[in-house]
Amino acid sequence: MDRNAPIGIFDSGIGGLTVAKEIKRILPQESILYFGDTKHMPYGDKSSQTVIDYSLSITQFLLDQGCKVIVIACNTASANALEKVKELCKGKALVYDVISPVAEKVAFELNQNIGVIATKSTVKSGVYKKKIRKFNKHLSVMELATPLLAPIIEEGFTKTAVSRAAIEAYLNHAKSCLRTESKHWGNCHQVYCEIWGLQEKNPEVQQTFKCNGTCHSTSGSNYRRRFYQNSRF
Repeated sequence: MDRNAPIGIFDSGIGGLTVAKEIKRILPQESILYFGDTKHMPYGDKSSQTVIDYSLSITQFLLDQGCKVIVIACNTASANALEKVKELCKGKALVYDVISPVAEKVAFELNQNIGVIATKSTVKSGVYKKKIRKFNKHLSVMELATPLLAPIIEEGFTKTAVSRAAIEAYLNHAKSCLRTESKHWGNCHQVYCEIWGLQEKNPEVQQTFKCNGTCHSTSGSNYRRRFYQNSRF
């Protein structure tokens, strides 16, 4: 494997840039290719097979660019397409998802109650609950689907009355999540939202972001960035 080859990162839109930014911070010498599939976003309301098909097409494109590592910076793709992507990349590139490292980290924070905010597809898969409880079966994991947040952020309504109203509405309909000791944001878009609204009302809630765990799993050299917005597939 060429150590100078780039790291390929993909997401359904701009949300995965939070992962790319963290990889840049931890591995400043790495070359990065970022693919944002804005043509097909959001993935959260797509069928599992559709998400798999999109993920494999993008992965093949990144492999064709010579990527030595593929980072699936999308929870929906990680939940539905991880094993298929690994099969495609076998012997060609390493594959990292954004769910496994975070689930392990959260599981060992020893909180009794954990809330996960994610897309409908990710919540439906139950992957966070399964993986967190794999590491710590004593934890209570509650998952909340927040499908409006991704398009709100993609359309530029960050830190507006629109995003505040959406977050408040979701959380008001899930009072149990507000009583959790740890809140994990299972969608890159949530990082862009007014999470202070949750923290202000519930200062005991500890927030965990998926970027750190994934980025610490990656290594290499020669940092530069290339970004692709999908109009291909």
